Amino acid sequence: MIAENGSHQPRRTRPATSTLLRGIVFLAIVAVVALFGASQMAPAAASAPTVYVDDSAAAEGDGSAQNPVQTIQEGLALLPEDGGTVAVHPGTYVGPIVIETEGTTLQGLATPVFTDGYVTAFTDVDDDDDEVVIKLAAPIAFRVDVVEVKASDVQVRDIVVDVTPFVSLGLNSALSAKAEDDDFYEDIVFSEMVVRGIIDTAGWSRNADATFHQITSTDFGAIGLNPTGNGKVTV
Repeated sequence: MIAENGSHQPRRTRPATSTLLRGIVFLAIVAVVALFGASQMAPAAASAPTVYVDDSAAAEGDGSAQNPVQTIQEGLALLPEDGGTVAVHPGTYVGPIVIETEGTTLQGLATPVFTDGYVTAFTDVDDDDDEVVIKLAAPIAFRVDVVEVKASDVQVRDIVVDVTPFVSLGLNSALSAKAEDDDFYEDIVFSEMVVRGIIDTAGWSRNADATFHQITSTDFGAIGLNPTGNGKVTV
């Protein structure tokens, strides 16, 4: 650069440190904007679905709260591969019920009533006596499990298993978690349930880690929890 008096003046240059700092700040701003934009565009994690069941519902329901399906088996069939909740309105349903999808909750829509620490009855949302009852269609059975779990991470709660009238020919259970010899299921919970009627075993765990919590047996014969194989029972 030439001054007014004709002499040469050195060119002023921006310090390298200042240029580098500005570059870092610019890149940081770009990164923040990119991350914010990605978070806005990313879809939210889908919540586990709930399928509704009501034995008094119209046929061909879709499992929504407004249009429930009629049977528990239909409700279970509508769950995706990663599971969800089957919410069952008070009523009477035909078993046996087999749960084979990991991450499933079978939930009776009834509130348990406790007497001396045991579940003795259920009420609905209007505080009326009402129950979600699972019964067997056949009065005579051999090697039948009324509610059988064949997957991990499953919960069954607030349901009555009623096997009256019923004649057992042996090896029947109200609630079971059973895996084959080369498999093992875990995190299975049966909770706040009533077993009504005479049956060989209230709960059976075979090659599975199952918890039976607040299970009330109302009749002589539905006795005990039976772990076999590598089965583990927690009460």
